Amino acid sequence: AYNPKTRVETPNLSRLAREGAVFSFYSVGTESRSTHTVLWTGLYPRQNGVYYPSHVMSRRWDTMPELIKRAGLTTAAWIANGFVSSYLGYAKGWDFYKNHIHEGGDLSAKSMADRGIRYLDSVKDKRFFLYLGTIDVHVSWRGRQPWLDRYYPKPYKGPFRRTVWGKDIYRLVESVYRRRPGLEVLKSPLSQVHRDRMIAVHDSTISYNDQQLGRLLDALQKKGMLDETMVIVSSDHGEELFEHGRIGHGHMLYEELVAVPLIVRYPPLFGRGVHVREGTDMTSVLATILDAIGAPVPDHLQGASLVPLAQGVGRGYPRPSIAGHYESTHVIRLERFKLWSKKRGGSILYDLQGKGERRKIEHPLAQRWLTDALSTFLLYQDRWRARWGVPSNHSPELARDLESGQIPPIKP
Repeated sequence: AYNPKTRVETPNLSRLAREGAVFSFYSVGTESRSTHTVLWTGLYPRQNGVYYPSHVMSRRWDTMPELIKRAGLTTAAWIANGFVSSYLGYAKGWDFYKNHIHEGGDLSAKSMADRGIRYLDSVKDKRFFLYLGTIDVHVSWRGRQPWLDRYYPKPYKGPFRRTVWGKDIYRLVESVYRRRPGLEVLKSPLSQVHRDRMIAVHDSTISYNDQQLGRLLDALQKKGMLDETMVIVSSDHGEELFEHGRIGHGHMLYEELVAVPLIVRYPPLFGRGVHVREGTDMTSVLATILDAIGAPVPDHLQGASLVPLAQGVGRGYPRPSIAGHYESTHVIRLERFKLWSKKRGGSILYDLQGKGERRKIEHPLAQRWLTDALSTFLLYQDRWRARWGVPSNHSPELARDLESGQIPPIKP
């Protein structure tokens, strides 16, 4: 759906893309805690307060499960990501919630799909919201067959025969790229053979997750529920796989880390085979769900529903995707251009249809265009409302509200 040249087999994601809407989408951040908080609150990290690993989501926010539950839906979540835990506030508002890392249970995508399929039997005719958070594509990676042999068909002898452990990646990042002494490390530099094997292990987990997604879709179809159910697939961040010399996530804002899938299947509202090329990001998911189920969308949410955009309203005019890293660096993408802006000053412009983020370019018009949009957002982000439009295309309400001085900052 996103890369027609990929070798990675994802027939079920492709099916969703054919039967639903595919969005150009940013996760907003590059690590689990900050991006899940964006999903739970509909707010950018600076406003929800979670933009650094030590931050904890405020319990004063109305969260995704609470707002959906108020609309009369039964809510349930099975999660295999340890960061999305009850003691960090993510369990608030669910009718049923279980984090398998902290409360025990299998962490595999098959286990998540099994729980989801059994849940469908229990809800019967009820309106429900089910969240399944898989972790297989997040380190540590465990190679899955038959895909691993397809993606790496040669004989292999080395440390990544079946598994790429998180500790291996962290040691590799620390030792090879920061050169910190005193760490037991893998042989450096890592040979291309080992790099290829690590990527093959990673890619096999994607196909495995796709297989389990297919089981869930088949269960919905067999129960006659598929066309009455909105299915949303996304990710909290991507992974760098040596494209810029490093591996892992949480360190930079390259496309492979922030440009993640968003595919929505619900033909009555989103159509079939729709491809939204205008920029969107994680702040819009909560508003989209609330809009689709007919629930009130709180005024303070910073992302707007994507239902109108999927139906063609507002299409054809460039919309930005925005992401940040610990509020020290921000990026904005508008069409083919991407601007990096650092807190201490300076910016870098890239052409993503040219050399990408490997070679900066000089383009005064694009530089001014993206700088104006990003600086407008950063200047007013503590008050930004979805009804103001987007930083590259303001609504009349932006000027009216700023002139009235009646819009308070967004605080918990």
